[in-house]
Amino acid sequence: MNWLLFIYWPLIKYATNTPRFLKRFNIENVDTEKVTNNIVSSIHSLGSILLNVLYFLTKSNSISSLSCLYSYSYFVYDGYLIAIKKNIENYPYLLHHLAALIILEDINDNYNKDLLIYLYLMAEISNIPNYLIYHSIKCYPDQDLKKYKLLQVLWFSFFRVVMYTLYAKECYEKIHHKLTKFNLFFIYFAGAYWTFGQFKGVYTSYMKKLK
Repeated sequence: MNWLLFIYWPLIKYATNTPRFLKRFNIENVDTEKVTNNIVSSIHSLGSILLNVLYFLTKSNSISSLSCLYSYSYFVYDGYLIAIKKNIENYPYLLHHLAALIILEDINDNYNKDLLIYLYLMAEISNIPNYLIYHSIKCYPDQDLKKYKLLQVLWFSFFRVVMYTLYAKECYEKIHHKLTKFNLFFIYFAGAYWTFGQFKGVYTSYMKKLK
């Protein structure tokens, strides 16, 4: 039955490309491919958050296994799309997906399970505003989003920089798989780099407004 999750994402992608859906979410006159991919990614994040919260509430191994398979199938699906479309600007996501798959493998094998699920949950929560802002930029380009972009960066940086920094020592001491440890710190520094770039962009947009 596990194979059902691997056809789930193509079906979701198909559903987001129907004329009714495109009209409902104002996607008709934009780059449909990128916007619908963003929606599919947001569906993955929301589902992952729900499953991982349920795991912490119930401590059910079945739920944690389902959560791993759910995310595993998404990263394989999205990685496959990036590879076949040969879009160079998305190649860094392949590294991100590979790192995530290795971490999910450790979770599924019960290595540092609770710690890794908690870190993974924070990462997905940090991403939620990104999907909303991206959709607004693409579908409602006339909106002034400066304040929302600032809130987006503050939200992201709280989870991916502040919270991850608080757990850095615990990860270094408790996680003995060197590849998993490397991937976690790779994701941490990638998030910090993205945060710096976004803060710089928000600062520049506010300076332009003042002039």
